[in-house]
Amino acid sequence: METTLRDLLRHARSRSDAADWARAVALDALEDDLSHDVVCALQAADRCEGDLDRTGAPYFIRDADLREWLACLRGEDLDESTARGLRVLRAHQMRPLSDYLAALDCKLADLAARAGLRSFRGWDDLDFYEAVLVELPSGHQVTLIDHARSTFTLVHLERTVRDTESALGSLLSLLELDRACVVWTREDLGW
Repeated sequence: METTLRDLLRHARSRSDAADWARAVALDALEDDLSHDVVCALQAADRCEGDLDRTGAPYFIRDADLREWLACLRGEDLDESTARGLRVLRAHQMRPLSDYLAALDCKLADLAARAGLRSFRGWDDLDFYEAVLVELPSGHQVTLIDHARSTFTLVHLERTVRDTESALGSLLSLLELDRACVVWTREDLGW
């Protein structure tokens, strides 16, 4: 898997070859979630932005995403903080998260650019997505996920948090968003 990522980044393997290799991998044979996520992302390595009715870069999975997945496979932690006090983490540093905390009426790319966050892209069973994993000043982790065909950003919070409303308020404040951008919360759904 690491070899495939390195070969892609050195342009020693085509995206089509890497995607074909990944599509042949038996996902149920993979031993950990990270390997599963990397193989799923590689399966989409040859998908173009045009496949998603978007414009821009030729591939949905960017070289920067491939570098992030390679760093995750190697266990290289990221310890980067933004000016707003959010600590940015890599996917392999994620602790168990809740199903959902809230949905925000904004695109992740806009939030990331405004807050100085780096996102990574991947593919899951439902759709292509872009995600950011951050740690709040309280030490709790939050993942912001934006599916390619969605109009809003989903917020997932670490499962151990008891005061979810306070955590959501802290996140909104750090991202300089007001409460009006919240489409729904888990409490609205009766969870």
